[in-house]
Amino acid sequence: MLSRGDLRGLCRALQDRNPLIRRYAAQALGKLKKPACVSYLGQALEKDKDQYVIRWTIEALQGIGNQPAIEALTRALFGTDRQTVTLASQALAAIPDPQAASALRLKDILIRTDMDALAKSGEEDKRSLEIALNSRQFATWPSGKQKQVLNVAVGLGARPPQRYTRELAGIGQFVSGLHTIGDLMTGLHNKNPAVRAAAAQKLGATGQAWTGFLLYNRFRREVRPGGERPVAVAAACALARLGDDRAIMYYKKLLYGADAQQAAEAARTLGEIGTLEAIRSLFWFAAEPPPSPVYRMTQVLTALENIGPAAVDALRELIDHPNKTVRLMLLGIILRSGHPEMASLLGRLGRDDDPGVQRAALDGLSDINTTSAAEALYQLAGDVPHDWIIRALAAMTRPESLAYLRELAPDFTTLSGTLVEDDGQPLPQGFVQIIREHWVAEREVWEWLAASARVETGPEGEFSLALPVTKSDATIRVKVVLPSRHDGKDSETFVADLPLQYGADNRVKMRIDRFFSRLVIAMQDYGENG
Repeated sequence: MLSRGDLRGLCRALQDRNPLIRRYAAQALGKLKKPACVSYLGQALEKDKDQYVIRWTIEALQGIGNQPAIEALTRALFGTDRQTVTLASQALAAIPDPQAASALRLKDILIRTDMDALAKSGEEDKRSLEIALNSRQFATWPSGKQKQVLNVAVGLGARPPQRYTRELAGIGQFVSGLHTIGDLMTGLHNKNPAVRAAAAQKLGATGQAWTGFLLYNRFRREVRPGGERPVAVAAACALARLGDDRAIMYYKKLLYGADAQQAAEAARTLGEIGTLEAIRSLFWFAAEPPPSPVYRMTQVLTALENIGPAAVDALRELIDHPNKTVRLMLLGIILRSGHPEMASLLGRLGRDDDPGVQRAALDGLSDINTTSAAEALYQLAGDVPHDWIIRALAAMTRPESLAYLRELAPDFTTLSGTLVEDDGQPLPQGFVQIIREHWVAEREVWEWLAASARVETGPEGEFSLALPVTKSDATIRVKVVLPSRHDGKDSETFVADLPLQYGADNRVKMRIDRFFSRLVIAMQDYGENG
């Protein structure tokens, strides 16, 4: 058969009653190294008890070394026969393939029961993990260890075997396609609050509106004395996903009620629910509050802030609302949201008809201090008072903002440069600020006050800032602060006189002189206006 290359005949011989024939068949298939025989070799590895058949089958799979062969060896790696496990481990170690290395790495993690390492497993480990979950070896582990591994495995997206449905439900892990709606309904009545919460969340994700009555009954029980808040919140979120706003209306009623503690809890819960209706309920409470709501306004604004970008998406249509208070409230939410379109939205509000909204939008763009914010400010030039744009750009510390500033106000004083160590190495994460001497008449003393924003140096020690001051007889200095380091070294402060050229683009190189513990200033040029 081997001389003829009779692959089908050899695969049949691998199932012969005579162990000698099975051994010779395994050897012959190992010499042929045909991928088509991997499934037969895998079956032999799982069913055959003859040690020589097992040895030569493993060698044959090693020689083929494709993905199905590696999976067959991985199943053997998680078997119960010690000798087979050892041979499979050696074979996988000899295969130069990431999947083989993944199987060995996973085996080591599971032996050590290192759940932290398991949770950090990548996509390439998922298939090996699924094989391990279906293995005979996994079935022999203590139930506690099984549940730990199952919990992490589901989180990684691995599909566990059907036989562990009950164990998974017992730890609050409900897997689509593995558990039924009946399992979820049972989970709603579990003694463990975490299981009830997980079942509620999964029911909401099914999209089955008819389950709303079950979720609402569970919600009503959990909001009563003795109930569990996480379960109530999970049921409320599930109801909202199914289009049922009864839970939201319950919390909205508490929000407007007389009990301050219940109102604060309602605000926090509506923020966690995070649906369109929940977000708008919070916003309109803040924008059009009932009489004397000050004691709960903080909780409402905090809840809106914690929602993040989703709050802006739910409320962005109010950007043209006729009520100025509504627009200002939305502006504040945008500023705290971290929304990716924050600069463009504030730029739009910068063109508002109300000067107060305009100023707030410009100040917000200045506070963001990003390249997109600088561009949005520049685009507003001509639509808002010139001085407002200049003031906002001058408060920023981006190179782009300084470039826009000098274009709009060529006689503005700017400073840019680098901060380096004594050996010329860049000093990132240092802080640079311009300070000026100021006479305090009341106390008849001179004090040093900030004359510019404080800027953090970049990876190459670079920095840029503007000086919103005019030429004066006061002494101008530059202040550099190096924060505390991880090696325990204390923060350091250096101050040096700065020969500043007003109305110009000043360029400077600053070097820390460690020997004399001083800051050395080298003015490079003053730009085209110098």
